[in-house]
Amino acid sequence: MKKIGKLAKKRKKAICYWYVEPLNAHTNEVIGKNLDPNEDCENLLCADGEHRNLWRCAYPFVARIQKSKASLKLIFKVFNQEGSHGRIRPWISRKRK
Repeated sequence: MKKIGKLAKKRKKAICYWYVEPLNAHTNEVIGKNLDPNEDCENLLCADGEHRNLWRCAYPFVARIQKSKASLKLIFKVFNQEGSHGRIRPWISRKRK
């Protein structure tokens, strides 16, 4: 019987997709200037049953706008999705102490 290596035992990590929902026109404009217009996703069904207009982005963009939230007066919610068929759900930031 063959031994299974440690790497083979580990479960593959699912790809995580990130989305931002601007909650006012100013935030939408700022986000729109920083992301590709093709990343604007309209009418996406989220885990809570609501349809939302979201911007798809990479996590580094989420981190960047989180840091700039107060200084740029941005108002938004962040969502994520595990894999391409996962449910889009609100992301709760775990701030470091």
